[in-house]
Amino acid sequence: MLSPKTDYVAYLVFQLGRRSCELEYANSIIRFVKYESDTETEEQANTLKLVTSAKLRGDGWMEVELGHFNSKEGSDGPVEARLFEMKRSSIKSGLIVEGIEFRPKIIKCRESKVDLKF
Repeated sequence: MLSPKTDYVAYLVFQLGRRSCELEYANSIIRFVKYESDTETEEQANTLKLVTSAKLRGDGWMEVELGHFNSKEGSDGPVEARLFEMKRSSIKSGLIVEGIEFRPKIIKCRESKVDLKF
C-alpha cells in the first residue's frame, strides 16, 4: 500500500553474472495500470545505463533507479515497473534480479554557505 500524495522512486535491485553481455542500456517504465495506457507510457520511457549508473549497496547487490511517480489522491491500485529493450535484437544474458523496491523520494537539502555576521 502506497501513501497518498507521495513521490516515489522505483529501484531495480540486481547483480550481474560472470558472463553477462549486452546489458549496458535498457528502457524502463513505471505506471499505474488503471490510469495510464501502454502507448502513452512507452513514449515516456526512461533510458538507463544499467551498469554505469548502478550503485553498490551494503548487502552486495546493485541498484539503479528505474523511474519515479507520484501516488496522487485516488490513484490506488497496481503499479507496474517494466525493464525492456526494443531497439537491439541481440541476446542478453547474466542479469540476476533480486527485486524492485519502491521507496519514498528523499529530497536532499544543500547546506547553506552564507556567512552570517552579527
